[in-house]
Amino acid sequence: MIADIGRLFLDIGFILVLFMVVIYYVLNAEGMFRILSCFLLFGIFNKLIFYPLLNLPEAKYIWYIVWSVANLSIMIVLLKILQKYPNLQKITIPVSIMLVLLIFIEMFRHLERHFFETNLFKSLYSFGTPTLNWLIIAYLFAPIALLLVKSIRSRMSAKH
Repeated sequence: MIADIGRLFLDIGFILVLFMVVIYYVLNAEGMFRILSCFLLFGIFNKLIFYPLLNLPEAKYIWYIVWSVANLSIMIVLLKILQKYPNLQKITIPVSIMLVLLIFIEMFRHLERHFFETNLFKSLYSFGTPTLNWLIIAYLFAPIALLLVKSIRSRMSAKH
């Protein structure tokens, strides 16, 4: 378990999400802080359950279902956050759409692997899942990037 946490801190995606949680906390953006804290907690949960789940004898039957339920849980928490902070619609709706795509990819892979016994979705799963995860992180990083650009522009225009 300690080794799993150690691997988690070496994961660049986790480090980036942790960085964004700290930035949003410092900026006092409570809604974005809560969204990213949710992603951080589910990331820790997913990392801690990864190897024990992989070592189960029936893991190949429940693998994709566990990840789909985890993504569905994230989406439910996002919608709860959206109820409290309706001004975050521009962020939570696209992230929810990407989470729905992840759930569909995982469920299609589950159906394909266990009922149809083919490998048609294997490349889509192995490429699409990490790509969508990185797109979600990039989309959640965009407000920070915009603030940085505005800050740099204001400093440069103040000098001239």
